[in-house]
Amino acid sequence: MDRQEVRDWEHSQHSDDWLKSRLNLCCKPVGADGIELAHEMNLGHGTLVSWGLDTYLGSGRERLRFLDIGCGGGATLRALQERYPEGVFSGIDYSVDMVALARDELGDGVEISHGTVAELPYAAAAFDMITAVETVYFWPDIVGSFAEVYRVLAPEGRFQIINEMYDDPQHAGYTARNRRMVRLSALQLFAPETLENALLEAGFKQVEYVTLPENNWITYSASKG
Repeated sequence: MDRQEVRDWEHSQHSDDWLKSRLNLCCKPVGADGIELAHEMNLGHGTLVSWGLDTYLGSGRERLRFLDIGCGGGATLRALQERYPEGVFSGIDYSVDMVALARDELGDGVEISHGTVAELPYAAAAFDMITAVETVYFWPDIVGSFAEVYRVLAPEGRFQIINEMYDDPQHAGYTARNRRMVRLSALQLFAPETLENALLEAGFKQVEYVTLPENNWITYSASKG
């Protein structure tokens, strides 16, 4: 059984009610269950995050300013710290429980804020690198949210999206799983070109993406010029 079959098999074992509750918790992890889920995601998304960051970011000694939107339990920020030890790191999440967890996991060296992507509490051009991992599915106004990311990104900065799912009719093995998730939640599943066009509409001038079809993974890089 390959990796795709394993993932579909795991999802097929759960009832609609269980999966709906789980997806709602992914949207906004709160309480003891949300904290447990965040710890699971910290562990489970490591390979996805590494693949995405390897695709567009790499590592370096520059003192870049990083922001992770929807930072959850802080795993992406931890991965960025390892790659850029001289960087300055910030995260934001709209779950107060995730803010508390990320602060506990990362310590005083990382600024973690409570807020939403619709109204980021930062000055214009405040960050050189902005990441969003497994979160844009739940952004209600995708173009408006991207415009707000554009506002706080430096002129030479980069915005990177990393998603574990995208709409891809070419690989039918994931279609049933993905459509079931959309049906049971507020999750939005995007075709690659859909998010590309939304980023361009928000003002980004250069947008590219890379997929890993066998995993149904996708990562985007967007810049201002």
